[in-house]
Amino acid sequence: MVKAAHTRLFLDLDGVFFDFEKSAIAILGESTKQAELKKREIWHELMDHKPSFFANLELMPGADALWLEIREFLERSGQNTPIFLTGCPRYKREEAEMGKEACVKKYFIKGEVHKISVKEDATIDDAMVYQERLNELLKTVGPNDAILILCRPDQKNFFSLTLPIPILLDDRDKAGPLWTQHPASLFIHHTSEPAANNNNSVRASLSEKAVDRSIERLREMKGGNRRITHRKRRT
Repeated sequence: MVKAAHTRLFLDLDGVFFDFEKSAIAILGESTKQAELKKREIWHELMDHKPSFFANLELMPGADALWLEIREFLERSGQNTPIFLTGCPRYKREEAEMGKEACVKKYFIKGEVHKISVKEDATIDDAMVYQERLNELLKTVGPNDAILILCRPDQKNFFSLTLPIPILLDDRDKAGPLWTQHPASLFIHHTSEPAANNNNSVRASLSEKAVDRSIERLREMKGGNRRITHRKRRT
């Protein structure tokens, strides 16, 4: 049986831990439609209105409980160091990166946050460079540190290409197909729909048995849709 220690967990931020939508609507207005929040043009308005936008995001409901579940999984798997993998706008990117780093420190990390900033023009051919940088960082980080990877949303799959088996927890369903192009990858879709029962919790999705089952299924599959859906429970 393959154990969770053979995995590497990557965590999205906006929509998983940080309430991007709430802060964006506070600036853009209550009439803003969900589809508009996904358009690239809104970054200009958000960052022009408030350059510290990302540094002041609030936590999603249930984020504290989710973080505890994640920490339990990391300790059980021996990963120890949290790895955040988050999309970053091109417009005023430096301010956005600083804001996301500040938010991670404020809510989750007592030690240092070590950044990997993927160049905007980097392609999949550059993936191994960033994988190696991540591997080197993991050898040197302290016990209370974290790694923050910032990239274009379509560059996240740079980190799904090698072992240990990469798992991405992300609220964007369309991130799944890119991530799971590699045969040894797993995607957990984190949604805001109410859960039907406790089996939809991240705790269940990341339990040793669940991860082992998923990994064994991956080994049996040469393609297909390798994903789990986790629904954020409303309180």
